[in-house]
Amino acid sequence: ATQWHQFEGLQYEIGQLRRHDAIAGFVITELTDAYWEANGLLDVLRGPKVFHDRLPAIVSSDVVHADVPKRDFFGGERLVADLSLAAYGPPSEGGEVRWSVETDGALTLEGGIPIGNWPEAGTVPVGPLEITLPDVARVADARLRLSAVEGDGRVRAEDELRLAVLPASA
Repeated sequence: ATQWHQFEGLQYEIGQLRRHDAIAGFVITELTDAYWEANGLLDVLRGPKVFHDRLPAIVSSDVVHADVPKRDFFGGERLVADLSLAAYGPPSEGGEVRWSVETDGALTLEGGIPIGNWPEAGTVPVGPLEITLPDVARVADARLRLSAVEGDGRVRAEDELRLAVLPASA
């Protein structure tokens, strides 16, 4: 749980950095955990952490990011997120950011937001994502999944955010 919490912190921090073209780079200063600190990219024995396979989603040359003000919602509540695309790969025309919401592992919502031209060595806002989350009978684990897809269908960036959805009656 500590490692996943650390990943969510990294995801937020790096996402905020990647949204601003004026910030041309960043450094993660701790490679491994040390004693009571759990903020390295590897554990204290230099082994991979539980989020190791998710790191490329936040540090690759192309990244799709959702800036959400919170991660806990009631059923029927609006999720509003500013989407941005940072790209340092080859230029591309067209495409979309595809999004989906899974609640307790089941697909509940999906859609897409068009991308005009991909940024060349920079970041562009894609637009706001505004969706109404489904109501649930009990507290549910949800995932907001994002994919930045070129016009030819090639996926260049993917990410997901963990959300909690509580029954509206709560």
